[in-house]
Amino acid sequence: MLIDAPARKCKSCKNVWLAKANSTSIHCGRCLQPFSRVLELVTIQACKCEICGNVWLPEKGGLPIKCGKCKSWSWNRSQKEAETAKRLEERNEPIRRFLADPEKMGTLYGTLLGDATLPYIPPGRYQYKNGRNKCGKDGTCYVRIKHAENQKALVEHKHEFMKEVAGEIFTQKVENAQDAYGFYTKTSPLWQPLFHELYTGARETVNKAGRTQHFKRVTRSILDKVTDRGLAWWVMDDGCYSHYGHYGKGFFRLSTQGYTFEENELIKMWFKDKYNVKASLNRDKRKGFNPLATYDSFVLYIGESEFQKLKPILAPFIIPSLRAKLGYASTVEVAV
Repeated sequence: MLIDAPARKCKSCKNVWLAKANSTSIHCGRCLQPFSRVLELVTIQACKCEICGNVWLPEKGGLPIKCGKCKSWSWNRSQKEAETAKRLEERNEPIRRFLADPEKMGTLYGTLLGDATLPYIPPGRYQYKNGRNKCGKDGTCYVRIKHAENQKALVEHKHEFMKEVAGEIFTQKVENAQDAYGFYTKTSPLWQPLFHELYTGARETVNKAGRTQHFKRVTRSILDKVTDRGLAWWVMDDGCYSHYGHYGKGFFRLSTQGYTFEENELIKMWFKDKYNVKASLNRDKRKGFNPLATYDSFVLYIGESEFQKLKPILAPFIIPSLRAKLGYASTVEVAV
């Protein structure tokens, strides 16, 4: 750490050295002038090792890397910790503002119920996305937004909305499939309450790498936080409008196969209570959709007449390239 230490200064050659109680010197070590003529007592900033207590003057080039006596790299530990805490505080400030905004959080909840994920990095592991930084004693989290390349416009729309906490957009090569396109948010322990709300107590499995894979869960408290924009993001993630082929009518389907029957019932009741929209649950007949699932998969359906109640609510938040998810042709302009 840095301290104010008593020192001696030569008026003749401006040489400065630390004052030591057991010193027997009677002249300046550089110009050899006697102390009686040139000595001046001053206070100067010096380095002090927090490990061995050694005190020395720093070089002109800057602070030393390690203590010259005990060779410890942690000689300035308290100052380094303070600087790290300050950097973390500056890094976490945009995330705090984001978490405190009900509209932004209501939107984030919507996409987290859809395709977005919230990976958790446990203590003791490194995260490589923003450099080799330790994850802290409590672990850390970040939000991951990733879609196929044909939904590039959706990724850019989400990135613009979350730009204060989002990193750069990346492209990821995928073998035998479309390239992935997405971004990560800044990594921070401040995301942990959101992780526990969505994942703690939900289903888990162990993947081929031996790591625990968490499934998201749905509760009524989570659904009640989803705003209209958040529902629109959920629809753009997992929604699909299909035409019957008769008079242009069809139905809307929300892919909720990742949730249990009880959770799908909660979603169904939420649509009824909040939007007065009646929905139904159909068993997902696609085999192999989720080979890790130990439960029957269900999909939420909304008929044409009921979906007409949602269209004017969702339309202002649906990007032009995904108007088809509301049943509109891609070439049709929609008044919002």
